[in-house]
Amino acid sequence: MVRYKLKLLAKGLILAPRRPHLVFVTLLYIIISASLLMIVVHLSEIGRFQMEILQQMNTAAIEALRYGTALQIPIPELQVTAVGMFFFVVPFLFMWMIDLGYLYYARGVTRGEEGLGYRSLFEGFNYFLKGILLRLLSYLIFFVGFALFVVPGIIAMMAFSQADLLLLDHPDKSVFWHLKESARIMQGHKWEYLVLRLSFIGWVLLVQVPFLHYAVRVWYTPYSTLTFVNYYHSLTGQGPKVPKDGWQKPGMF
Repeated sequence: MVRYKLKLLAKGLILAPRRPHLVFVTLLYIIISASLLMIVVHLSEIGRFQMEILQQMNTAAIEALRYGTALQIPIPELQVTAVGMFFFVVPFLFMWMIDLGYLYYARGVTRGEEGLGYRSLFEGFNYFLKGILLRLLSYLIFFVGFALFVVPGIIAMMAFSQADLLLLDHPDKSVFWHLKESARIMQGHKWEYLVLRLSFIGWVLLVQVPFLHYAVRVWYTPYSTLTFVNYYHSLTGQGPKVPKDGWQKPGMF
């Protein structure tokens, strides 16, 4: 794979004229993602408040047992916890589906598909159950590997990096097939994938700058996503062909 050609192709796709323009679709994606993240942050505050309530209820229950008095609990503990978890988890699931929808959009852009637009961001919901299960299994394997020796977790992350795109291309296959197939096509490519990831480190650092965060994301998000989608194409032979004339250094930008 040629890193600079993958990036050059991504830049060309971003700047190419289309309706709606890729930048505006990306902007909507960023707004939706930021809104869902804000909801998660606020709900985490509510969750902490709920935990304080539960602690007070438990303390009251212990005191009631100590003095042999009856305790009236207005809201069952399980109900408080379940409601809190429900409203905390749902935005996370929506974020995952929007991420999958943007990946669906980026894949279509690289293949020159027609009819792509703002609605593409919600296409991820067509893969809801498999998409959630695939993400959960990937995270589980990653965290187990990371908790053990760190390196196995990083290897697992790279091995399963193509699973979401495989899901979009083969929705009829099982979740385990997507993980297994991703690991298969990544054999012998983990190092170059890691180098490709690290080549975006400059943009990742810029995204952390408070006043530049969203402005940088408008470019970085499609730039990195389209690059990795084309990398997937080069592994599977689908989409536009990327010439293989050596692994050259393009710089971090």
